[in-house]
Amino acid sequence: MSEIRGLAENSAEKEFKADSFTIDLIGIETKAGLHKLLASVLKFPEYYGNNLDALFDILCDEHPFWDITFTSCQKAAENLGSEYFESFKQTFTDAAEETSLVKVQFL
Repeated sequence: MSEIRGLAENSAEKEFKADSFTIDLIGIETKAGLHKLLASVLKFPEYYGNNLDALFDILCDEHPFWDITFTSCQKAAENLGSEYFESFKQTFTDAAEETSLVKVQFL
């Protein structure tokens, strides 16, 4: 019986192990540049549509648990415009509420 419990504990540990990413947005000056960075770092499929709707869909798709921290957010907001950057943040917030596969913070 202890073997079975040991297997279950190991399985649970693997389930909750996160792929952690720290994404520095300091050099992001365009929406296209932002989406290209995300696609590269998070290894999005080639069909990724490079917009916030496509981002939401990818975030809610099946993938390992992602723990994402964005840094240099103030500079990115200045470059992209605060309205777009707030929509970008909201996309991650909505995805995190929709699925347990995403945890995000903006610094």
